Amino acid sequence: MQRVLVSLDRKDTTLGLLDGLLEHLPRYTEIIVLLSRASLETIHAELKDKPYRDRIRLVARDVECPADKRIYLLFRDEDKLVPVDVEGWEGTFGSKWAQDLFEVGVTRSGGPLLITPVVHRYFSAVGDTSDLQVACDNAYLTGLDAVGLRVRSVPIAFKGGNVLVDNVEGRSVALCGADVLRATRTASHALVGVKPSDAEIIPVIKTALQVDDVIVVGRGCLQPRLMYHLDQAVVLLAGRVAAVTRVVAEDARALRCSEEVRDVRRFLAELRSELQGLGYRLVDLETSVRNVMRYRYYANAVPYVDLQTRQRITLMPVFPSGQTDFDRGLVERNTTVLESLAYRVVHVPTHADTLKGGIHCLVNVLE
Repeated sequence: MQRVLVSLDRKDTTLGLLDGLLEHLPRYTEIIVLLSRASLETIHAELKDKPYRDRIRLVARDVECPADKRIYLLFRDEDKLVPVDVEGWEGTFGSKWAQDLFEVGVTRSGGPLLITPVVHRYFSAVGDTSDLQVACDNAYLTGLDAVGLRVRSVPIAFKGGNVLVDNVEGRSVALCGADVLRATRTASHALVGVKPSDAEIIPVIKTALQVDDVIVVGRGCLQPRLMYHLDQAVVLLAGRVAAVTRVVAEDARALRCSEEVRDVRRFLAELRSELQGLGYRLVDLETSVRNVMRYRYYANAVPYVDLQTRQRITLMPVFPSGQTDFDRGLVERNTTVLESLAYRVVHVPTHADTLKGGIHCLVNVLE
């Protein structure tokens, strides 16, 4: 946690959801904030009263959107790009979900390497069909070179929250949700006219993410709508321990949950099987059926080892809005589970769930 990156989208004029998380980061952590140049002045003013203001580095991005552009969106459940009506389109370059923008690798000199997908959400195109000039919406990330961060674009389409990399018995392993395969196939077809098979995509993922093995979870169907990224399902901890979301019912009525919740349970069962096959010891982090419907996942946490004390710490989200006695019991039990693994648990209140995210989604640890 020496250096992290957080991000604001084009329309953000305040730190908003980031503030509570930033207050709970270690006092030695350098924080890079990637934001629109239009928001620079207001964010700079807001920081004057923040306890972490001296550790912030603001990095502004400039993105020009040609008036005659066309926009093609990438959806996880579509097998081709979807054109949108661009009349009045303002384009939301940037994202508040910094975790999804890239995966962190290592350069030859040992520094962080930002591995960015071929596209985040959409492509813009200018020109006629015979001479299209195509740009992806995350091209602005190359501007991070100016602050000493190496950036490398790779020919796969992924969200960082849907990719988890760990070391297992001396081999680096990437756990990927199956939507990575689908999105990559769609992007490839749009760009080069080829739809690669899963068997063709996986070696590309290995090379792109600098890993020895790739394990794909959720093949054969879409990932659950209520659990669309792996970081809602599991947090990987020291000692080859995986803390996996377990859905519990508040009452008998909640047991008769929707098909969407049953999709989540099926996905979690497959994930557990894959993790056990890799030799992980599994522990449960409980959430309720009601919380699943509201994207409230305690596994969307940020574990680290404190640089100064060497203490294991986990930043665990808590959701103050509409919290019930049952929810407070979940927080207590999940805290006990993590403490039994020698972690000090820091509760981070958040409203990120109102936008279908969590605290792990908001931050990307660089070093």
